[in-house]
Amino acid sequence: MDEIGRRKRFHRMPTGARVQITERILAVLEALHWYGNLPTNYLYEFTRDLPKSRDRVGFVKLLAKLFHENAYVIDGEYITLPNGAGLLDRPARQKKAAENPLGVEMIHALSEQGCELLRSLGRIVPNAFSPSGPFEHRLFGSCAMASIDLGTRVDPDLEFIPQHRIIDTSQPSYVVAGQRVKNDGICAIRRTSTGRTFYLFHEYDRDTERTHMSRSKAKSWERTVLQARAFLAGGQFRRYVGAQDGDVGLLLNLTVGHRHLSEMLKVIEKHFPSGCPFILSQSYPHFGAALSTPPVLPLLTEPWVRAGRSDYRFL
Repeated sequence: MDEIGRRKRFHRMPTGARVQITERILAVLEALHWYGNLPTNYLYEFTRDLPKSRDRVGFVKLLAKLFHENAYVIDGEYITLPNGAGLLDRPARQKKAAENPLGVEMIHALSEQGCELLRSLGRIVPNAFSPSGPFEHRLFGSCAMASIDLGTRVDPDLEFIPQHRIIDTSQPSYVVAGQRVKNDGICAIRRTSTGRTFYLFHEYDRDTERTHMSRSKAKSWERTVLQARAFLAGGQFRRYVGAQDGDVGLLLNLTVGHRHLSEMLKVIEKHFPSGCPFILSQSYPHFGAALSTPPVLPLLTEPWVRAGRSDYRFL
């Protein structure tokens, strides 16, 4: 316990109480399985419309139980996890930010035992979105993908299509002009009234990637732009995702600062002097050098910047 009798945030301290597995708990585990590490505020949004789920304070306490407790009940069956195990993990990388918890949302991860519970219930999906790289980069991807899913839920005409329903790998990978290309993720939005689908290829850059192309084959933003021109504007993406006539392929470029975004837009303008309609950009400082817990990102309601074209909005 800490100095005022609370359980420590990163050290499991079970009380022995048994936790009843509910649909809300399974929705939390499933969101973490689909998208990776997510903060409390995201998990709350995924579950708030379930019965008796509006109480946010109670939800925070529930997440604490899923981290600390190792005794559960599901459909009348008692489950006891090994000592030191819970259904959720709390990634250690956030410890420094959590030293002053005021206004900082805890970031949660699906534990091995949580994954096994989903598997036993047939709720594991193959090739779920699995962001790679450093912790901050993975969090950027998880929050972006989850934000698009949550954003579609406000409009009944929109259907969110997760990555595992589009491709059979955990990361988009294809060949352009003899070179293997990997995007950070992919999802799609279908407008049911028209049947038109927007395939969204994701690129997350925390100002760590070089802007201009060098003679080497090292990854750069300029190389990404040229590959996107061949893959998206050239229509190659249609075969990769099974797109229909009228469907659209877009590259979502998410970065962490306005200055870096300005440099990226100049690269696009260099290769698209008449403007580029299919590369959409936004920036969010929450995922920069100083980690801060992001709100649910307004990716569908806020304007996306396009080089040489008017801003684009999904809603």
